[in-house]
Amino acid sequence: MNSHPVRAVPSLALSSPTEIRSLVISLEDVCMSINNKILNQLGLFSPERDRNDVIDRDVLQEKQYDVDALQVYVETQKRLLTNDQRLAYDLRSYNT
Repeated sequence: MNSHPVRAVPSLALSSPTEIRSLVISLEDVCMSINNKILNQLGLFSPERDRNDVIDRDVLQEKQYDVDALQVYVETQKRLLTNDQRLAYDLRSYNT
């Protein structure tokens, strides 16, 4: 016996192939953000994307990082810099 409650699924009124494609691309983007796999890698149909869709997905993936962990890494690495490297780093940091 299934102990999980049954949830109502809203009906989707998709009237065009473009809407369906957009929905599948959104689903694939969610999969990419969760486990870094496209739908084909999960055994599902993967839509064809135009170049802008691929770039947007790559940009989204590039922006997913832990800022706190990155700050700890930078601070740890700064201690290892030689004097010349520290001077260059400080000048670069001052100018930005």
